[in-house]
Amino acid sequence: MANEKTGQKLNPECKDYRLDIVDLATGENASLDPARVKKVLKHLAGCSACREAFLGYEEIYAAAATEKHTKTPEFRQKMDDLISRIKSGDDASKPKSETVSRIIRDADTVYQILEKDGTQVILPDLASRSKLPADKFHQALGYLVCMERINLNDHGTNTFVEMR
Repeated sequence: MANEKTGQKLNPECKDYRLDIVDLATGENASLDPARVKKVLKHLAGCSACREAFLGYEEIYAAAATEKHTKTPEFRQKMDDLISRIKSGDDASKPKSETVSRIIRDADTVYQILEKDGTQVILPDLASRSKLPADKFHQALGYLVCMERINLNDHGTNTFVEMR
């Protein structure tokens, strides 16, 4: 399997993460258990093709979320078609929107906590101190992982978020 935009060959395990990456990018990851979220974030840290896909999904979601006609049947049909294309592997890109800007602001909030309190913070502490809802916190972490600004590392029973 290859990334359709870059032609870069995807790691075979990427297929196992595709739907979770979509859920994480769109903030629909409430059904994922925390251990799975950590696995997806670690995969993103190590896989440039999936990082690129994550950022593309965030942009698509952000563009769709800012549509003014979200309650019309036509819009719902377009969203259903778009989600089907994403889940089947078709990528598309849209310009940045307010939602992407919000994700970047949230990522900046998280990164500033790391800069202020040290380069390594326990994941649940960072989530708490960010005061972001869980879905927005995970989107911000995903963005920071994709931008290669942080790593997630397990040390004993704790997962640490570390600045790169």
